[in-house]
Amino acid sequence: MLQRIHKLLIYKIAYYGLIKLKCIYFERFFLMAIALIIQDQQLILNDLSIILTLQGFQTHTASNGIHGLQLMDKIKPDIIITDYRMPGMFGWEVANQVLSLTNFDIPVILISATDPTYEINDYLALFDAFLPMPFEISDFLDIVTSFSNKNPSLSVIM
Repeated sequence: MLQRIHKLLIYKIAYYGLIKLKCIYFERFFLMAIALIIQDQQLILNDLSIILTLQGFQTHTASNGIHGLQLMDKIKPDIIITDYRMPGMFGWEVANQVLSLTNFDIPVILISATDPTYEINDYLALFDAFLPMPFEISDFLDIVTSFSNKNPSLSVIM
């Protein structure tokens, strides 16, 4: 009797392990591109995460640039959305680090309420796109979609 229970448990563990493996494989290769959102305002961070999740992204969030770069090394995102002014590290510093640390091209989108003529203008070349806040969700999704057409790993999203 004990052997039978043991065999049944091994079968269940193997069965559920296979299901989990299939889900991870399906999620990573067929469903979701990975988006990293770096934003110090929690409400905006949550909203962007929800919007991109509903569009089929696997989202990861960071509340500052330092944490965002650490997370970038772990998750290998397909796209990065960052704010300009954050504690610890500005968005342009994040973009500069992304350009210098990665061997592949990750689109970096800047979203900010900072006036571009005042402060951001000198750094706009570091970013693939700039979207001033407040913005319409449709404009945000248009920009993300434009990068999904350029990057094959993002083409599964939309």
